[in-house]
Amino acid sequence: VVLIGDDPSALELSFKILSDAARSIGLDIHPGKTKWMKNAFTRDYCSRMGGSNIEEVSSYVYLGQAITMSNDLSIEIGRRRRAGWATFNKYRDVLTDRRLD
Repeated sequence: VVLIGDDPSALELSFKILSDAARSIGLDIHPGKTKWMKNAFTRDYCSRMGGSNIEEVSSYVYLGQAITMSNDLSIEIGRRRRAGWATFNKYRDVLTDRRLD
């Protein structure tokens, strides 16, 4: 889930609404998996959840796509190259076997 806000207070309100709705159906938001990202125009801010700080990140993966504020595609290209090589190496024996046509 990605929450977007104009300022930190709007984001905190959205987060509280999401957290309350999740809790009402028996779900919890995992503090270790919760991250936040800001653009260059946002003032420095420390986001908190349940008494602990939420980690600020410069990129994240959403629906299989690397998201960055700088729109730097090299992160996404590198991620896809690594995934491609990992898949190739998984099937290397079959793909490089000269006995198979």
